[in-house]
Amino acid sequence: MIYTMNTRVRYSETDMTGTLTTESLIDYFQDTATFHGEDCGLPMTLLAENRLTWVIAGWQVRVYRMPVLGEKVQVHTWAWKFGLCLGYRRFSMTDEAGNLCAEADARYMLISTRDNSPANVPDWMAEGYSLDKKPLQMQLKGRKIALTGEGSVQPAVQVTAQMLDTNHHVNNAQFIALAEALLPEHFSWNAFRAEYKKQAFLGDVFIPVVYKTPEGYAVLLQNENQEEYFAGEWREDA
Repeated sequence: MIYTMNTRVRYSETDMTGTLTTESLIDYFQDTATFHGEDCGLPMTLLAENRLTWVIAGWQVRVYRMPVLGEKVQVHTWAWKFGLCLGYRRFSMTDEAGNLCAEADARYMLISTRDNSPANVPDWMAEGYSLDKKPLQMQLKGRKIALTGEGSVQPAVQVTAQMLDTNHHVNNAQFIALAEALLPEHFSWNAFRAEYKKQAFLGDVFIPVVYKTPEGYAVLLQNENQEEYFAGEWREDA
């Protein structure tokens, strides 16, 4: 089943040009997925009762055109596969004329909040979503982001309370916003991948490292012990 959220681009969601930010695009996708669960009988309260929560393990996103302030858009999402502790979900955003603005593929991991470990997807949860195999137009790349060569180490960033979500860890969109801010000012991209490696909590410190890649740039967020939290890759696709 494809679930749709109708919305309008707000001033608080735009950048200095009045264009929707990447962080807000990801927030739209996250919100639509959350409302899908709420409206199909799998609300966050039910997950909490069963000591379960979903966390993002990875994104692949293609942007065709970012909408601007005041535009009305539709955000669509559908679950398309489950496997052991993983759930796979796709997204698209269209404008009022039905033109595709952006699309994404996301990989989720189900976590037991009892011990913060992966949990197998229970039958009642898999059955609650009506799977839809609708494909994306975008070409998917590998989920692992390879970082080679010597990167440029950037100033450290400490996790603050404003970065946290209801799971009390850094929200996945916050990772993307932090990393994207480190890209060269005039670099133009239309696709990115994100890989989440370790949860980050209040007070943790990121040591960002920026890499030049053949197609664009990649950013690694790690701590002083080189334990990796996040890797993101931004590129210009044909």
